[in-house]
Amino acid sequence: MGRVHTVNRVDPGEVIWRYTDFAKFYSLLQKSALYFCPALLLRKSEPFELQVPVAHRDEWRGNTVNQLRGVGYTEEAIAEIIVEASKYTDHSPQWALNCWHRNQIESFAMWKVFVGQPEGVAIKTTFDRVRLAFNEDGGQPVTAGNVHYIDYLRGRYSEQVIAQGYEPIFHKAHFYSYEREFRLGINPHFESLPTEDPDWYERPRTKESLSQKVDLETLIEEVRVSPYAAPWFFEMVEQLVRNTIGPKVIVTKSTVFNTEFLTR
Repeated sequence: MGRVHTVNRVDPGEVIWRYTDFAKFYSLLQKSALYFCPALLLRKSEPFELQVPVAHRDEWRGNTVNQLRGVGYTEEAIAEIIVEASKYTDHSPQWALNCWHRNQIESFAMWKVFVGQPEGVAIKTTFDRVRLAFNEDGGQPVTAGNVHYIDYLRGRYSEQVIAQGYEPIFHKAHFYSYEREFRLGINPHFESLPTEDPDWYERPRTKESLSQKVDLETLIEEVRVSPYAAPWFFEMVEQLVRNTIGPKVIVTKSTVFNTEFLTR
């Protein structure tokens, strides 16, 4: 089956992008490894990350109460069990994610939201290239799929994803639908339980668990440099890619502000 397992229908040739600042891009090139961000940290900026919609929580609670009543539990005992069991519906400590944007063309909005500075790049690739970039002989299994966007107050999980058993990982709040996200997920093998303390994630063993080796020449089809970048930055990225990966990966300038064709 390979290391990468998909949870919903993914077009292997669909173009996907990863918008990132230079520091993270440089780390990718130096380590030949994709970094997976712990979902517990993502939740600090996106509070709906890996949460359970109200409809599913209420359904689970109702089914559990009826089952417990059916075997003779008191209402007081049921209430205590529900409170305790609710603690284990949070899947965020168990997952780390690597996120991409699905689009045939580069997105000005993605530059603004996910880079926000002149020294940034966008990695252009396809799902098939991502799948093939992971070494089949080592590393953790990778779960991949397109994100479904729902209203957590009134909506429900996609039936397609429910069938696979990865509901919280591949759903996000409808406020973020502009992201058109494709994501990769892993279950990191941490040496101790995750915490919300950022320093916990800086431990060497933890960082090692969050990085997965990839073949850069397979992974990256093109590197697109920020529309705000100065000429020296473009030249530096071009040289860096050539020295690290080789000539097969092309480096181009963003076309967001390119109006030369209008004057022909």
